Amino acid sequence: MNTTNKVLAGLFAAQVVLVALTWSAGDGAPDDDAAPLIAADKGDIGKLVITGKPAKEGEAPDSVTLVRKGDAWVVGTADDFPADTKKVDEVLDKLLDARVRAPVANNKANHNALEVGDRAYAKKVELTVDGKPQAFVVGNAKGTSVHVRRADEDAVYLARGVSAWALSDRVRSYVDADYIKVDEPTEVQVTQGSRSITVVKADNGDWRVNELAADAEIDQSRVRSFVSSARSVQLAEPVGKTVEPAYGLGDGATVVTLRKEDGETIYRIGAADDDAFYVKAEGNDYVVKVNKYAIETLTTQTPDKFIKTAEPAPQPGGMPGMPPPGSDPAALMRALGGPG
Repeated sequence: MNTTNKVLAGLFAAQVVLVALTWSAGDGAPDDDAAPLIAADKGDIGKLVITGKPAKEGEAPDSVTLVRKGDAWVVGTADDFPADTKKVDEVLDKLLDARVRAPVANNKANHNALEVGDRAYAKKVELTVDGKPQAFVVGNAKGTSVHVRRADEDAVYLARGVSAWALSDRVRSYVDADYIKVDEPTEVQVTQGSRSITVVKADNGDWRVNELAADAEIDQSRVRSFVSSARSVQLAEPVGKTVEPAYGLGDGATVVTLRKEDGETIYRIGAADDDAFYVKAEGNDYVVKVNKYAIETLTTQTPDKFIKTAEPAPQPGGMPGMPPPGSDPAALMRALGGPG
């Protein structure tokens, strides 16, 4: 880089810092000279798409597509899985409340430096307002502010009132994550082919395992952990209403039955896809994905794993490799590597 370019780069960096400091200093002042980033009424927004940057080149990025259906919002890529309207509104409010002043840059050469370029960016946001699309590229900035530009323009603005982190690109951020939630089940049964486990809660609050002998000593903490995994299942993402053969939700699936006095809840755990299992509950139209670590124990547990194991007996001598107390001094010296 020659001297002239270095000077220009330094002036540009100073300008960005000055703008950021000006915004920060004015946090308590009215924004009389600031304009909204998006001039729209919330009720006129019919679609919101937020896409992140791929973690690795060639990988598909995380993305969420939310569509308005009357007064509600749904996930447009999962057969209109219900979204949490309050969570969607919170993000829309942040976008609509964001304010901008004069551009901090107008040259395309500065886009990547401000993380609103083709190569470097934090999020891409698409809105449909009154049926017309609007697209933005968002980059990180100081505090609750972002660098942002319209996708079809070169001008870059500093928008205050929203952060790139707050614009989640995960579907899970906009839905009720509780797919299965049964408080205090009294019986949990898990079957998979010929494998079966049934744990039943006794009157004293302890659990027994029907497949074990009556006098078997049960590790109650292990059973409680097993029951907790079964009774509370949170989705990673909704899939849709169509049950595909590849989901493995047919005869080979793991069937989990939760029982209590007022009825039972049944769901099936199917095939694994990357780091998640396909799951489908009876009475629920939707197939979802659930993180493997959350429910894998339900697909692998066997009754014998609930038997309490004896604590290992303490080794004499204290330190591994050391002779036990009372050994002759020569043995001690040999253990320490000295002459003996």
